[in-house]
Amino acid sequence: MLIPQLDTPRLIMRGFRAADIDAYAQMCGDPEVMRYIGTGKPLSREDSWRNMAMIIGHWELRGYGMWAVEERQSGEMIGRIGCWQPEGWPGFEIGWSLPKIWV
Repeated sequence: MLIPQLDTPRLIMRGFRAADIDAYAQMCGDPEVMRYIGTGKPLSREDSWRNMAMIIGHWELRGYGMWAVEERQSGEMIGRIGCWQPEGWPGFEIGWSLPKIWV
């Protein structure tokens, strides 16, 4: 499935790319960012990669999901935002994660 892209004056919401792993792993490795997400614990780089792959797969299986959020001016991937409902999840969720520097 082709993940749709949404553009705003400041942000681009797009599918994740392999090149996003450094920024994504840094965000997911921060205990404060991950405090209320998943198990509440930071993710290793390997688990961050698996999580990013799961987000991509969610689009294929459900037809919707989380976008990578890119700051238009810098081209930097700064977080994730979107809809989420993996198997066994208690309900449809709209969620987001941003590193501390963007909050």
